[in-house]
Amino acid sequence: MPQSDADKLVLFNLMPWPREEVINTTVRLRGSQFNLRDGRGQPVPYFIRHAREIDPGLIDRQIVHYGNYDPFMEFDIQISQIVPSMGYRTLYIEANQLGNVVTPKSKTEGILENAFWQIALNEDGSLRLVDKDSGVRYDDRVFHN
Repeated sequence: MPQSDADKLVLFNLMPWPREEVINTTVRLRGSQFNLRDGRGQPVPYFIRHAREIDPGLIDRQIVHYGNYDPFMEFDIQISQIVPSMGYRTLYIEANQLGNVVTPKSKTEGILENAFWQIALNEDGSLRLVDKDSGVRYDDRVFHN
């Protein structure tokens, strides 16, 4: 992939430690779908927050004059990537290719979760906390009326 002519999405990390972040960004391209690949050619999963068609006249007035064109799309996406310290990661955008689009999970209603904790709301308004590192479970915490 490093010699690819595909459009590129470059993520920078100016911190002196590697960062794993959920990154919000916008991808504009000519096509109704796209695929993201990393430097090794592996597909990168992403979540589409919003997709909209762009007025082609904003891109090129000649396209509007001739009339026969593929739509230009703008996608607001979220991706989770590890970016090396004081470095960057390049992702390659392949227009008009089916991508690894992530759909939201619907069964986690009422649950908050990150890498360290899982927090759920009990029927009585109390919280159930689970420490993922130790597996310790705390029930009936932070009672709320």
